[in-house]
Amino acid sequence: MKTKLPLSNARTVIAMAAILISASVARAQNYKYVELNVPGASSTTATGINNENLVVGTYTDGSGTHGFLYSPAGKYYIYPINDPKGPNNTATLSMNNSLYILGGYSPGQGQTAMIDQGGTFYDIAVNGCFNAEGTGINDGNVTVGNCEYQTPDNVVHFEAWVTFFGTNTYLCPGAVDTFVNGVNNNLQTVGSWDANNMGPSHGFMGSVGCFGCCQTLDYPNAFLTNLTGINDSGTVIGNQRGGFIGTNTAFLYVNGQFIDIVPPLKAKKGMITGQINNNDWFVGTFFDHYSASHTFYAKPI
Repeated sequence: MKTKLPLSNARTVIAMAAILISASVARAQNYKYVELNVPGASSTTATGINNENLVVGTYTDGSGTHGFLYSPAGKYYIYPINDPKGPNNTATLSMNNSLYILGGYSPGQGQTAMIDQGGTFYDIAVNGCFNAEGTGINDGNVTVGNCEYQTPDNVVHFEAWVTFFGTNTYLCPGAVDTFVNGVNNNLQTVGSWDANNMGPSHGFMGSVGCFGCCQTLDYPNAFLTNLTGINDSGTVIGNQRGGFIGTNTAFLYVNGQFIDIVPPLKAKKGMITGQINNNDWFVGTFFDHYSASHTFYAKPI
């Protein structure tokens, strides 16, 4: 037997539903996702996007690993982007509005951080580290990245580095590993740190001028929080996971609030993010029902 609600109660239910719908919209941001595939590549990964919406990343083909650039406006790829010292093992991870591209290369053993300035490649020396790569560059050509170091008892850890009146390395307080993923034009940085190799992993916000100043910023109840980009408005993008294993979901952090990002329909096995620009476009990779990866750029709806 069906029970009919009094009109006043029905209005209350409708009003409550409207409030819940409004709240859910406030907690979730919708995007249009456009997949990227470098012609001839077996895999493509987009990691950086500048404020002109140009995308950079890395792809793999039969000859090795190479960098690429993609223009959403022109719908064309520029590839391969290779450091001559590592033509079959070059990664391009970030780019600024001067089209300076940051990343790393390997000549066969070990990795060196590099910057591509209009087709001329320069090494970035990070003293006391090995296997260095550059992960973020702003329009003032301040660069950040990560490298490995070995303790006196022969244990290898990861630390972050920044070029600002020289190149300096640092760890977040209490961390055995620190990773920095991006820097904006206000010299704010974002990344992650962990106190041991088994987690949990914490997100952090920092400042270029204060080495080791890390403000921990964790998604609520997350086992892993990784902040991957920050734009000049201070909007932070990242991904989180509830356990040591599981599905990654993406989020924004805006004005002190976490906002979930609605993934594409095919993202059945989660999504990881890259960097975000001043137009709130971002890049990343999602995983379908078969765990196959799909890289993309996304723009707000």
